[in-house]
Amino acid sequence: MKSAWRSWFWNLWLFLCMGVLAGLSTALAVMRLSEPDTRVVGVGFVLFGVFFWVAAVRALMVGVFAGEGGITIRTLGLPKRIRWEQVESIGIGSTTAGPAAVAGAEAPVVRWRKQPGDKEPQVTDLRAVGGYGVSRRGGRTLQERVVEELNVRLARWRSANSPSAAE
Repeated sequence: MKSAWRSWFWNLWLFLCMGVLAGLSTALAVMRLSEPDTRVVGVGFVLFGVFFWVAAVRALMVGVFAGEGGITIRTLGLPKRIRWEQVESIGIGSTTAGPAAVAGAEAPVVRWRKQPGDKEPQVTDLRAVGGYGVSRRGGRTLQERVVEELNVRLARWRSANSPSAAE
């Protein structure tokens, strides 16, 4: 059973885009820092370059990961971790607003509660998986396979951590 789901095509594409921007920012920084009257602009390009180099490296790590403790969603920003005990359900839902949603794309979603007493569960979509239900392999989309495998892991965690399992 898989423990990591990602779209290598989109990860590499994002890496390439961020790498090009990082290279351009670095080149412009070197040019501007070498001229005394444009050093302030050069410092700005250095900051952009650092940002884009970090984003390029992180682009290779974008994805959804399942471990013993829960689900980790890695994006270009900070990773988000949802513990198994917080998960209420895992299914397929609509993506957020935008061109993908207009096209009818769907992504796996996790309904979870920060605290056991929360009235409404939070919904986190797993867009980091990529694909959005476009490609099918074996009659199932990537999203369907991710939801199925995450639900198996959730059921396994629940059975191992149920009060009857402790006896």
